[in-house]
Amino acid sequence: MDEIGVRELKSKLSETLRRVEAGQAVRVTSRGRTVAEIVPPRDPLENEIDPELLKMESEGRITLSRIPRSQRPGPEPTKGKPGKTGTELILEGRAERF
Repeated sequence: MDEIGVRELKSKLSETLRRVEAGQAVRVTSRGRTVAEIVPPRDPLENEIDPELLKMESEGRITLSRIPRSQRPGPEPTKGKPGKTGTELILEGRAERF
């Protein structure tokens, strides 16, 4: 992680932000003491993903898709009606087709 003083950050803010945008983290110091860290934004999909699934992915137990749902092929998933089991929903779906 690169380090930059507050005074230098003020004069090179645009350049520093370009470095962060490129994926580099920067530590900001004031009189030799760390006061902040500027880091690239996290994956926006992480905000939508259950933390338990993220843990399983970090352990290598599963692989999560990084394609936003709006860009995935096929129809949008639908939520079932509350109180019905998966089997009941499947049977209803089959009945609607015939």
